[in-house]
Amino acid sequence: MALRATVAEVKEIIETDLSDAQITASLTIANILVTAGPAASKSPALGSDHLKEIERWLAAHFVCIRDPVSLRAKLGEAESWNFPASVTVAWGKGLNLTPYGQQAVGIDLTGELAKLGMRQGKYKAARREDSDFYTERLTKS
Repeated sequence: MALRATVAEVKEIIETDLSDAQITASLTIANILVTAGPAASKSPALGSDHLKEIERWLAAHFVCIRDPVSLRAKLGEAESWNFPASVTVAWGKGLNLTPYGQQAVGIDLTGELAKLGMRQGKYKAARREDSDFYTERLTKS
């Protein structure tokens, strides 16, 4: 598993106090997601530079979750706001949680990353409400 992006390339888009080893951990999970998702997609097939950018922004997403200091620095301190904002990244779920995850989803033309946040539907056969059994059971209760 060769990483497409480097720690230095991730640091170009996010300011962080995390160590290089911690950023590499974020790059590793980003690489796994890109390899299993957008890189495996045949329609459309994305080039290596495109996949590298997706991986870089995904890694920044995971860095931001682990160390939201960079986002807090951009927004300012919560004390100066009219409302408390101790959690600075709670504006969405999944990849929508950070601007970096949103960017990764936008760059991914295959739509594979966007599918990650979707829940799978489950269906269960049930008796119809207008069936005789259903109506009979309701009237005897």
